[in-house]
Amino acid sequence: IAAELSPTPERDEIIQFVENSQRGIMKGYFQRS
Repeated sequence: IAAELSPTPERDEIIQFVENSQRGIMKGYFQRS
């Protein structure tokens, strides 16, 4: 993901958002199982 976007504050926010989302999804997944 990072390689496709130019380095900007917006890109950093998006990357942070995606990483946080994936972490939340994994957390919810493991809690269920």
